[in-house]
This record gives sequence, structure tokens and C-alpha cells, in this order.
Amino acid sequence: MAGPDDEERKKRPSLPPVEFVKPGEAPAPLPPRDQPPAAWVTRPEDYLRQVAPAPQLRAPGQMHLVAGILLVLSALVAVGWTIALSIRFLTPAQYENATAGLTPESWAIGQICGLLGIWGQAIALLAGVMSFRRMSWKFVFAASLISVLSIGATAVAFIDPFFGGAAALGLVGVVLLSLGRREFPP
Repeated sequence: MAGPDDEERKKRPSLPPVEFVKPGEAPAPLPPRDQPPAAWVTRPEDYLRQVAPAPQLRAPGQMHLVAGILLVLSALVAVGWTIALSIRFLTPAQYENATAGLTPESWAIGQICGLLGIWGQAIALLAGVMSFRRMSWKFVFAASLISVLSIGATAVAFIDPFFGGAAALGLVGVVLLSLGRREFPP
């Protein structure tokens, strides 16, 4: 009957035989599995596209902070002016004068641009806070660009210097974001 020692010997792979070579004698050829291939063999890594190294992350400078401050200021100026415009009470005669020269199309365009401006203000505030925290650069850049365009559309539609100033602050913030790209993690 086979004991546990016999079973262990069967399970263990046998060691290769030890070969003694004399000092002037050439060693025996390697077994086929240890020899280098006779021809060039393709490897999967030969066909993979080389990936460019990620841009080096600079130590956090001040660009993202200044851009964030400008975007938040842009949002606050636009929000403040929107609130100031909406809480003033006009008399019916003043409403008639405000809408007297407008066609229905221009009135609708003004309403649409006003709504886009409100969304742009919220997006500018979000982009400014995300820029402070150095979150996703692509999202912050896209959000700040959208906010500048929407606040700028409101400035053009209403020919308003406050919305124009808010759009200009946001535009400077967008430029600083593009210059401070390396301050954000990849």
C-alpha cells in the first residue's frame, strides 16, 4: 500500500538531472523550451499604439484660483443684476413703454436669452467652485465656456453693460483656465 510519502513524490515535479561539466568542456545544448526562438516571433505589445505620456502635473499655482474667482464674480454680478431687474416694480405705463417697440419675435428672443442667462449664471458659479477645487478640467472649461456664451447672449439681447461685464469677467476666467490646464489632474 502506498503511503503519503509516495503520493507526494508523484505530485512533485522531478528535478532536472544535474550535469557536471569539466573546466574545458562545452555545456550541452539547452532543451528546446529554454532556447531562444529561431525566428522573430510577434508579440502583442509590438502592435499596440504607443501612448503619449500624460502631461506633467505642475504644483498647484494660482491660475485655477484666479479663474475660479473670476467665474464666481461673473456669476454673482449677473445674478445680482438679474435680481435687481426683477424686483423693481414698474407701473403699467412703464410696461407699455418697455414693450412698445418690440415685435413678438424680439420679445420671445429676449425671454429665451434671459432664461439662458439664468442657466449660465448657475453654470458659471459651478465652474468657479470646481476650478477652486481643481476638479475635472474638461468639464470646468466646457461649463465656463457655456456660461460665458449664455451670459454674453443676454448682454447682446438686452444691450446691458452689467451682463456684458459679467460675460467679460467669465471670458478672462476661460482664458486663465486654458493657460492653467497643467494645474488640473489628468
